[in-house]
Amino acid sequence: MALRRTSSSNSESNPEIASRNRKVSFPLAALFQSVVQDGDPEEIMKILKHKDYSPSCGGAAINVNETNHVGLTPLHHCVLNNNMDSVKIMLNHGATVNSRDINGFSPLHTASAAGFVQVASMLICFGADVFERTNDGDLPIDLAKDAATSQLFNAVMIEQLHRKLMFSGLTKYYSLEAFSFIKQTVSYIIRLLMRTWIYFNAKLQQWLSRETIINCDDYKSNINLPQKPFVSHSIKEDETNESPTKNGSVS
Repeated sequence: MALRRTSSSNSESNPEIASRNRKVSFPLAALFQSVVQDGDPEEIMKILKHKDYSPSCGGAAINVNETNHVGLTPLHHCVLNNNMDSVKIMLNHGATVNSRDINGFSPLHTASAAGFVQVASMLICFGADVFERTNDGDLPIDLAKDAATSQLFNAVMIEQLHRKLMFSGLTKYYSLEAFSFIKQTVSYIIRLLMRTWIYFNAKLQQWLSRETIINCDDYKSNINLPQKPFVSHSIKEDETNESPTKNGSVS
């Protein structure tokens, strides 16, 4: 946001007045950080909605997650100010709820250490991780300043653990049910395929045997076997009886 002063008509003729009417501007990041540290929600909204700083109006977007030299984000500063309105504005404009500073402190760790129960509750509603640890391995509940903050984290952690256990139990149960259903379905399909194969195999064998018989009959009917002369038994007996006499007469 820039501080502007309108120049008068005689500013060019009077150098002293011209010097007083200069436009004074500040870097966007410095101005935004200053307003956030002051904890004024109205000024924060003015900057976020100003045409010079609004992307919808063609301005440069403000990085609401920009960190300072120790890794603190504007959300950290709003939490330190215990300003619910500023925290809500930051979260609704894209601030990362689980951002961490150089020591691994998230805004939830900061709220817990400061004993700001309402701010911590709002951060949890926006998805803050109650199981996130700092660089020293501390949970937000480990840094709780008073009993009310500890009770809040205790209730939320128990609820999330129950939800995870219930989800894992339901997942395991339905996984077993799905595996059993798939197993039964595959077994039924295999049995159906086996029965189908046996049926069609029997039909194929029956068809092949019938075709073989038909082909054999056609083959026999098409073969012209040599016809043997018909000789009766009486003629054969006469020939056998006459054969010795013929032999004797010849001799």
